[in-house]
Amino acid sequence: LIVGAGGFVIDVGVFNLLAIASSQSLLNLDPFSIKAISFTLAVTFTYVVNSRWTFHKRNARPEGVSRIFRYSLVNVFGLLITLIPLYISRNVLGFTSLLADNISANVIGVSLAVLFRFTASRLWVFAKL
Repeated sequence: LIVGAGGFVIDVGVFNLLAIASSQSLLNLDPFSIKAISFTLAVTFTYVVNSRWTFHKRNARPEGVSRIFRYSLVNVFGLLITLIPLYISRNVLGFTSLLADNISANVIGVSLAVLFRFTASRLWVFAKL
């Protein structure tokens, strides 16, 4: 939970900073690109900390390309899970405010993705061998 909370702070913080910068015409990014950037930064943080702290005592798959590939694949699906509520909120329901984007992407989407990513990481990426 501590690692996830750190990743969440990075994800939401970067998302909001980039969204505000885009709304002020400092950047020209759509909410989906912004979410992909913030998510990628958070995932990079969580991989490093999970591999060094959360799952370090597991007799797990060794570090290397295979484990990074598995973690990346799990997180690509996690990103898709996160983007689905954002897409529905914006394109189906027509909500376009920063508050709506935060609720759909950073509350609903991240909550669903966290459950998926933790389970997949424990069972597949850092699985006991």
